[in-house]
Amino acid sequence: MTTYTLDISIDSTGLEQIRGETISIAKTVTASMVGGNLATAWISFEPAQHITVTWTEDYYLYASTSEAKGGATIDMTSYTDSAIQSGQLYTYGTASTFSSAPADTGTAFETKNFQESPKPWTMGLAQEATVAGKTTMSALNAVRVPYNQHASFTAIENISIWVSSIQNNGVVLSQIADTALAVQLTSQKPTALLGFDDALNEFTFTSFG
Repeated sequence: MTTYTLDISIDSTGLEQIRGETISIAKTVTASMVGGNLATAWISFEPAQHITVTWTEDYYLYASTSEAKGGATIDMTSYTDSAIQSGQLYTYGTASTFSSAPADTGTAFETKNFQESPKPWTMGLAQEATVAGKTTMSALNAVRVPYNQHASFTAIENISIWVSSIQNNGVVLSQIADTALAVQLTSQKPTALLGFDDALNEFTFTSFG
């Protein structure tokens, strides 16, 4: 299981300039319901001179009554008890829990909403991240899934990081900020060292670790 790492460095000038702001990170998730798939600010945290962010390739499915619209914070009503696997269909049922059964899903993670409700449920992938030694789990993306419908998800280690005013984890984004730095991690290059441009208040790529 690969552990991915962002090693972030900001000098004192940069810290002073972004005082009161946060650092937000988003991650790419593709979905079968393309039109309604929105990214989230997966994690947001206070800046510091040196911050290490780590995560592994363990994913969870969640269901939420929160709206899948820009600015909403995803409050995960329920999520799978353990990390999910491809080759399984995870059904969100009337007991507000997920159950699984073998299915031909390819490499994607697939879910079905079998929770009757006047409105579709918001569903997607969630993942844990450790920031400066503190671990939290929040939503990576948000899709509205109507009753008795399926959705499948594939996570990609394409990371976006930017200075923001977002205070919570799992905040739905209408779009990712134009100022975001994009970094693609792989199992061969799982660690990225990032710096900060004081003139632009933007993150910069230094090297792979």
